[in-house]
Amino acid sequence: MNQERSHQAPLANSRQQNVAQLSSQKMSATQITAAQWSPAGRSAIALVRVHGDLSRLSSSAQQLFHSAGQVNWTDLPEKSVHYGHWGLGHAEGVVLTQIEKDVLEISCHGGTAAVENLLTSLQGIGVIVQSWQQQLASRKNYLVAECTEVLTRAVTVKSAQLILAHSLEKLPEFAADINWPADDLSRNEAIRSVELSLKWWEVGRRLTEGWVVSIVGLPNAGKSSLINRLLGYERSIVIDQPGTTRDIVRASTAIGGWLVHLADTAGVRESEDPLEAEGIQKTMATSGQADLVIYVVDASQSLQTADVQLSGQFRDVVVLLNKCDLPMDRDVLQQWPDALPISTVTSQGIMPLLDILARRLMRRGPAPDVMIPVTLRQQSCLQKILTALKTSDLDQYLLAKHELATGNCPN
Repeated sequence: MNQERSHQAPLANSRQQNVAQLSSQKMSATQITAAQWSPAGRSAIALVRVHGDLSRLSSSAQQLFHSAGQVNWTDLPEKSVHYGHWGLGHAEGVVLTQIEKDVLEISCHGGTAAVENLLTSLQGIGVIVQSWQQQLASRKNYLVAECTEVLTRAVTVKSAQLILAHSLEKLPEFAADINWPADDLSRNEAIRSVELSLKWWEVGRRLTEGWVVSIVGLPNAGKSSLINRLLGYERSIVIDQPGTTRDIVRASTAIGGWLVHLADTAGVRESEDPLEAEGIQKTMATSGQADLVIYVVDASQSLQTADVQLSGQFRDVVVLLNKCDLPMDRDVLQQWPDALPISTVTSQGIMPLLDILARRLMRRGPAPDVMIPVTLRQQSCLQKILTALKTSDLDQYLLAKHELATGNCPN
């Protein structure tokens, strides 16, 4: 094996240089681009970034910005801030900030029309209008842009922190290192690192997609009341009549800092009503695909064989004994001695339930050095890298690393 590596070393250095050159390609130096970096839609303030050498713009471009100091907006000092008006005719109040030599930020009113007028005027003087993702990718590594885009879709602080620390910071660094492991020990360590990263893929995709928790039980067990308690508002209709919930009622919330999609399902029972029967079929299908099932038992009623059978059908289930504000059946307590008693009337047990759900969904956090893939493309590239490491295939290793960094899949 070591002898084989010695023959490959000169060739490896050549390939590594080629991959490095491909990975470091940027946009043409003559291009000047503009993109909206604030979220789409109406807001108080919108932000447009202009990238490129603005001094290359024609002299007519200077007429777009008017300030008390009569500054030339195409040649501003770095770190300087200037207030003025933008446009010909009906001018818009703006603030210009020269972030870097070739990065200018324009802050304007957040209305859609104001942003469109600003971008249109820039386009009229030869600036290329792009999405913020395209603009970022032209200046940074494709992988950095991809992870940044995923970061913008994180809806909780914890999810954003994991993406930032374990994806945006770790993956580009890993992709940029195109050196083949020096010996068998190093190669085995690299294999273990990538294998561990791939194990976190299911968590990685859920950082933006969220986890699905299905609430299941017999009719009138208190499923709809429970989802309302967990959400903090009345999402599901609650009445005493069995079979009220006939379709899946979905709502999203954050539990323990993680995005969770709750599904209030139809009460499971034999029914001749075709609508209710279809709802029950959906209940079983949805619950079978859920990350976690909450099974609600009416503990104030006698033990039901159907409860025992249904609660045992799911691979990952949390059993709740609801209506603990009422006298609870002894057989029910004996059947599920470790189940959590709750009351959707008094809220008893709701906070402990939230703690249980958070621990079951994210059983432990990643070690500091773990990479977390957050897109299917990243997961696929890491799988190719792992295969190349295991088979000692240097060519495929370099190609897979290049694909991970640039998004370009070799033919």
